[in-house]
Amino acid sequence: MTLAPWLLEQLQLQNNPGVMEESYVRERLNRHLPAEPHAYVLALVASAVMADASYLKITNDSNDFVLLRDGRTPTPEELEGLFGHMLHSGAIPERAYLVDLAVGLNAAMALNPKSVIVETWGSWGGSRYQLLGTGHKLEALKTGFTDPRATFRVQVREPRRLGKLMKMVTGFPPEGDLIARMCAQATPKITVNGQSINRKVDLGRCLVSSRWTRPGIVMPGETVVGDPIEKSRSSPGGFASSLGLGRPGDETRLLFLVDGIAFPDPDPDLPFVELRGLVHCPGLKRHLNLSGVFEDEEWQQLMGHLREQVVEMAEAAASAYDSMDSEAQLVAASILEELADVASERGATETAQALLNKVLATREHAMRVDDPRLTATFLKLARLCEDRDAQEEAVRLYRRVLPHLDSQAQHHLERRNPREAFEVLERAVAVHEKIDPEDVELGQRVLELAQHYRQDQLGRAETLYHRALSLLERGLGPEHERVGAALLSLADLYRVQRDFRGAVGYSRRALEIAEKHHGQDGKYLYPYLHQMAEILKGMGEYGESLGYSERALMAKHGRL
Repeated sequence: MTLAPWLLEQLQLQNNPGVMEESYVRERLNRHLPAEPHAYVLALVASAVMADASYLKITNDSNDFVLLRDGRTPTPEELEGLFGHMLHSGAIPERAYLVDLAVGLNAAMALNPKSVIVETWGSWGGSRYQLLGTGHKLEALKTGFTDPRATFRVQVREPRRLGKLMKMVTGFPPEGDLIARMCAQATPKITVNGQSINRKVDLGRCLVSSRWTRPGIVMPGETVVGDPIEKSRSSPGGFASSLGLGRPGDETRLLFLVDGIAFPDPDPDLPFVELRGLVHCPGLKRHLNLSGVFEDEEWQQLMGHLREQVVEMAEAAASAYDSMDSEAQLVAASILEELADVASERGATETAQALLNKVLATREHAMRVDDPRLTATFLKLARLCEDRDAQEEAVRLYRRVLPHLDSQAQHHLERRNPREAFEVLERAVAVHEKIDPEDVELGQRVLELAQHYRQDQLGRAETLYHRALSLLERGLGPEHERVGAALLSLADLYRVQRDFRGAVGYSRRALEIAEKHHGQDGKYLYPYLHQMAEILKGMGEYGESLGYSERALMAKHGRL
């Protein structure tokens, strides 16, 4: 930001003359600049909310952004010293709206507009405060606004900042779009270019909803509910909320309303991904650059209360689960699964297992065999059984989930998603190990996984080939033909890496096993003979290589 000399001088005079260096002032001002250039409008909305505005009328086009509102308004003296509020660590509560007003105007000035004009009208009369890159000017306003209710007006002029085409494509120009997206739950009525942007809190399709009320905290607009299991109670903290659980297909999760701005839930530890709704907490403090909410003591207390509220809602859904229809049960299954996690964290493992058994029964009936949610439920229930030392039950579950993992991996391979497929196949190997770490079929599973990895992760493939070979040898004996096939694959892995001396022993042994089981069956022996010829050729053993090449050619044409 280029700091206008008049603004630097004003800030130094208002705070600590002679001590405040320009670099210090600039750093403090830049700290409050929002990342999104036109987000200055959010600070102006927040200022209006804290000034007890009941309505905001906003217009913006290719030249101007104009905000008109009622509510408290700064005096001429407060306008003159407006920017000094940004450099103080705190603010007098009744003047807190001046901080956001200064932040918003400062951010607007960073866009290098032609002008920023603030007009006020109060019991003392009116004022017009004009900010320019070269200076500022304060003068009396002789008449009030056309709207008799209005007490405040701000205009930011950026001539030709948007072409007509952009306006047609985007609908609201950028400031209006931001306000419509982040201030739709604000308590004041807001219109942008004549359109109301206030939205209801819609919990109509949630399975269960809950309201916490608090005297003095007004939830904006209406809360729409269908016919869910519903609870209403007095809030234990300085907030009010309208929440719902079980509404699939809605990307919006939980919103926190602070000074008219709705921030998405930044806490990944708050349970239940199906949680929807709005929390209005006037005590929360947000960053002046609008990047989010301070996670201070007030925030931690709020999270504790919300966790309690949401768990109660989930328990209500669990109590009604058996009486729900199959479609509702499938939605509620996610709630019960997370409730099981909460119960497990609290040491109530039997409760957790009972909940997961219900979830598993519902998902097995309704979901495809390759659905990852079904697989996750199997694994979670099996691990819970292990924690309870119910090993036999855990093994039964692991046996049941293996076909699901195989189907899921095949699904990814068919859609050419190798990375996802490998992750599932690795998980299947880990599950198979829990069933029987010495199982011959585990060796075959590891061998197949190695075949997949050899496409682009040769080191990982080599490790898996050796592991598979060890399992097959222990389970089938060193001369079994499946051992020979594994040796052939391992030798070929070394061959493609041009480690011919590492490959030759495995290849020779593989050929010996093949000859033992199939004699002179040329069709079966051909890949073994051809591989030996290639490896010996790579080693420079051309005479011996030629002999194997001739045998391979004869085998191919059935002349051995």
